[in-house]
Amino acid sequence: MEEHRVRPLRRRSHRTRSAPVASAHQQKRPIISTSTSSALADLSAAGVSIWLDDLSRQRIESGNLASLIEDSEVVGVTSNPTIFASAFADADHYAEDLDALAARGASVEDAIRELTTEDVRRACDVFREVWQRTGGVDGRVSLEVDPGKAHDTEGTVAEAADLWK
Repeated sequence: MEEHRVRPLRRRSHRTRSAPVASAHQQKRPIISTSTSSALADLSAAGVSIWLDDLSRQRIESGNLASLIEDSEVVGVTSNPTIFASAFADADHYAEDLDALAARGASVEDAIRELTTEDVRRACDVFREVWQRTGGVDGRVSLEVDPGKAHDTEGTVAEAADLWK
């Protein structure tokens, strides 16, 4: 099996770049409407832990994740390879790390692992206060193991243990 290596990014000039459609967390408008926020507050008051199914470096660095924790009752976040593939499409937030990984000659698999675990670590820092306040019941960040190991119990356990490190 051929191993692919990460290549340095080719940055395009902003003058020739088409304007991407901004995601909800990049736009100025609130990501959650007042009525939704009220419903989330009601669910939270009833004992439901509100989790976000979307993690990206943009969400962390922009302060959006912290805002969702503060304003929308979010107490945890989960991610998976599909979510991170979407996040990586916004290469500007990963450019410096990708260039360093390419210079090191990192494989694509190693680069993906390093980038995703770094974002998970950063998200854990954002959720630290929630985790402390709830005695570890909430304030968690979840990352899926490789779905290709779904029928490989030992491989799944080994990967989960490696992620835990």
